[in-house]
Formats: sequence, structure tokens, C-alpha cells
Amino acid sequence: MNIHVYHNTVSSRFEANVQSGLCELDYEHVGSDILDFKRTYVPETLRHQGIGHRLVREALDYAKEEQYHVKPSCPFVKAVADEYKDRYKDVLV
Repeated sequence: MNIHVYHNTVSSRFEANVQSGLCELDYEHVGSDILDFKRTYVPETLRHQGIGHRLVREALDYAKEEQYHVKPSCPFVKAVADEYKDRYKDVLV
């Protein structure tokens, strides 16, 4: 499945329009260099296809590249970050 993740800075979220559904990871700035990744949502009919995982990885990669730290309030974000501890250990707070 071809998934394009878009960083919607106006709405403070990462989005992927897949088939007939919008998948999203919402965040909030909680400091000059901290993003709180609050919620990941994938419509039920699109779950278990790696879309949420892709959203989280792209969002974490963005944070790393832009030198942000991430507070993973969303349990799914925390779970994905834990899968790649070596890659994201310096990003999480």
C-alpha cells in the first residue's frame, strides 16, 4: 500500500489519506523544543495495515530531524518508539 504522510502544521498533526479514510497523529507544542504526541487515529477498516506505525515513525523522524523532543502521551506512539529504542532514545522525554 502506498502511504503518503503529510505534516499539517496548521492543524498540528501528521495525516495520511488512505482509501476512504483519514489517518492522523495529533500533537501539541508544550515547550520551545517539545512536542506532545497526544493521539493516533486510524479508521477501524484500515487498521492492522501498518498505517499508524508509518505515521508514528514519520512523525518521530520529523522530530529528530528538527531537533525536537517528544512526549509520547499516546500509548501507541510509546509502543512504536519502544520498538526502535536505539533510533529514538534521544528524542523521547
